[in-house]
Amino acid sequence: MGFEEIITFSNERYDTLGLAVVNKRPTPVKVTKSAGNTVLEGFYESPSTVDYDGIIPGGRGIAFEAKSIAGDRFPLSNLKGHQFEYLLKCHKMGGIAFLLVEFRKQRETFLLPYTALRHYWAAYQQKKGSSIHISDFEIHAYLVPEKRVPVDYLGVVDKLWKASGS
Repeated sequence: MGFEEIITFSNERYDTLGLAVVNKRPTPVKVTKSAGNTVLEGFYESPSTVDYDGIIPGGRGIAFEAKSIAGDRFPLSNLKGHQFEYLLKCHKMGGIAFLLVEFRKQRETFLLPYTALRHYWAAYQQKKGSSIHISDFEIHAYLVPEKRVPVDYLGVVDKLWKASGS
């Protein structure tokens, strides 16, 4: 099972447990040729926002982009400008915004809050950094455990956002 499939499964469990309603956002596709229910040709109409968004108890919005990488560096080029902008908008509106990164080789997943991501993104935009090393994730991000669900990012969300009251 791929990383996004595991997150989707985790989200289904969160929903069943009454902990959150978080859905995978589809990428908008314009179908140009089909046969019955099968798409034969098409193109992406517009860039999608982020991979997942939804709501947690208390009515707070949540939005995040999920990435899986093989090495020990997350290339910032893997995050598109429109995705960063969507996370920024979510953050400004009081929502919970973050990047979820799976390091496959290390078998670790980290949650990088938007407030930390924006500093790396600014350096990237100024050509002062092109990636984030796993050691930076170990300092500025939060290890996501496997507890209630396979990728229990809500445990980190609860700890960070509810504890800080922000």
